[in-house]
Amino acid sequence: MCLIRVGKVIDFNENKALCDFDGVLKEANCTLYPNVKIGDDVVVNSGFISDIIKNKKKLYKQIVFTDALSEQILSEIDKYSKLLKEQEIRIISISSINDYLIEKYSIKELLPKKINLISISFSSENYGVEKNVNQKENIIFTKKSTVDILEAILKILKNFST
Repeated sequence: MCLIRVGKVIDFNENKALCDFDGVLKEANCTLYPNVKIGDDVVVNSGFISDIIKNKKKLYKQIVFTDALSEQILSEIDKYSKLLKEQEIRIISISSINDYLIEKYSIKELLPKKINLISISFSSENYGVEKNVNQKENIIFTKKSTVDILEAILKILKNFST
């Protein structure tokens, strides 16, 4: 299984671009996109740059809004986040690698600024932690789909805003 990652080009070496993936530096072949330049956000698949991202937010919305329900829930999350009295709420999500990548590169960027989604990845799909910690800044949950992730965040926000 290949993972598609989003990174920023920071340097070149012949036909390879050095990309920064949140502090992890990896080379990616830029043969398919020879016009890539330093500072570009790129999609890397199987070691090759497969796209240059012009509008990150649009890409994230395409990934998350696979159905009307996701968009509706995100709208409600935005509404409830405005009712929060606290400056920031931290939500820690423990998930499989696929969910982790969706959270890190899509959902996190679409959430209101008051919500800090911290994603932790485990390699086993069966590993799960179903637990709410009573401290407001530490909330841990598991999920199975993008809608489940958004619904869990909305449920947490509703609890904090009442």
